[in-house]
Amino acid sequence: MKRYAFTIILAIVGIVSISLFYSYVNRTVSAHEKISIETVSGDDGEVANVKLFGIMNNNDVAYSISMSKNDTEIGSNSIISLDNMNYVYNTADARLSELQEEYRSFMRGKKNTYSLYEDKEFLIYGDVLDDFITAGEILISMYDKAKAEEWEITIPLPEELNKSNYIYVGDVQLYNQEVVLMIIAEQDHTQYIYRAAVNVNQNRLSDFSLIYSLDTGWEEEGSYYNNHLSINETLVGSSWMTKAKYMPFRVTKTEEASGDLMKETNQFFVVNMESGESFEVNLPEKITIDSNLFVDNENVYYIDKKTGELYKYNFEKASFDYVLKHEAFTNLDYTYLFEFTQNKLYFLSNGRYNGESPTVRAVDFYVLDLKTEQELYHGRIDYKDFKDSYVDFTSIAPRSFD
Repeated sequence: MKRYAFTIILAIVGIVSISLFYSYVNRTVSAHEKISIETVSGDDGEVANVKLFGIMNNNDVAYSISMSKNDTEIGSNSIISLDNMNYVYNTADARLSELQEEYRSFMRGKKNTYSLYEDKEFLIYGDVLDDFITAGEILISMYDKAKAEEWEITIPLPEELNKSNYIYVGDVQLYNQEVVLMIIAEQDHTQYIYRAAVNVNQNRLSDFSLIYSLDTGWEEEGSYYNNHLSINETLVGSSWMTKAKYMPFRVTKTEEASGDLMKETNQFFVVNMESGESFEVNLPEKITIDSNLFVDNENVYYIDKKTGELYKYNFEKASFDYVLKHEAFTNLDYTYLFEFTQNKLYFLSNGRYNGESPTVRAVDFYVLDLKTEQELYHGRIDYKDFKDSYVDFTSIAPRSFD
């Protein structure tokens, strides 16, 4: 019996420790669910269907958080370590989880939000299969919601992609009878963006065209490169699903300036998903680096934090037009979230986290009318009573998923 005594004691200690930990978790979750959106001014009906998603950090433990005007949910099963802050809980992730529950058979194994398209009639998932087992092909999986039917379309991988070092899907859209995929690839130290349009009725590739290519600048000895494509890194409005008209990407180039000094330049582009046209959006260097850029279904915006002004890019004039001004845009201690829908701007300002303690223990939330420039709503999420906590919202969903 003595032989097993230590094992039994160790097991009991483990069970007690786990029980105490989860009791602490449950108390923490229950307490923080008292955090809510309080109306400062305006009509709270403007946020009746709005949901906020993000991360709540408490004593070096992070939880997913979702919040609406009348409800706050802390994800007790979504505990993560602060050592891995690559975790992002946003509306696209949330919708993906819902679809995986609602359409379990169709959604099995489908985890990339950029590969997923949804509207009232269809679910579509675009993927590229290219490994040692399968022949290279583009795979389109489709689901008809009304008929509850699913089917697949496979197209041989175009020759240009067969020798790629890597391939992945950057976005998927549906236009009339065509499923459009933006495919990012690299071959021989050159990065490419391709547009592939698949006619789903004729089961054929109707268009495959090169949108952009970039020499990464590898030196002969190997380990150094100076040019890089960043896809979808700009904050994108309507980000709960990849249905924006424009796919953004940024090009960063590093060049020798003088002696051993290097100069970095940045360019910002958008691709019209429907037509395949790409446009360079000319901006001051600092704005491009800071990424105060936002894309919605039809437009590209940027904020001038010095003046507090919001501008919209005019593609015909290749310049920016003034939209509105708000004093909260000038607060450099804030990071911003934006969502544009129905001629309204939903705007949230997070307090900035400096790695030790948040500089602001409140989050301000606004709804602005893009036509009249009027502030329709101002709400505040105040968590100053939770001194060991920090809330970082990552996405706004100003509509239901229904």
